[in-house]
Amino acid sequence: MEDGLAQIVYHSKLEFLTYKVWDKFARFAAKEGHDGAPEANRVRGLPDSEFKESYVRYGKALIVVDTSAGEDSLKGLPMNWLPDKTPI
Repeated sequence: MEDGLAQIVYHSKLEFLTYKVWDKFARFAAKEGHDGAPEANRVRGLPDSEFKESYVRYGKALIVVDTSAGEDSLKGLPMNWLPDKTPI
């Protein structure tokens, strides 16, 4: 690996999850701080069971190798943070 700021980027493919029971979805939504999601689904007329959710996972790590020379850059992720300076 070359000296300087290295980036490791991960972006998964689109994944699908089927909720077979309503309670599992409601518990997950509450745990993630989305208490209004179950009611929003009902207002939209979505079913109470056997419904699918899609998601992707993504992440980026900055690694300093010997020297912090270099800059972070956008990598096309759905959400991307750029620090004002190299985090060291």
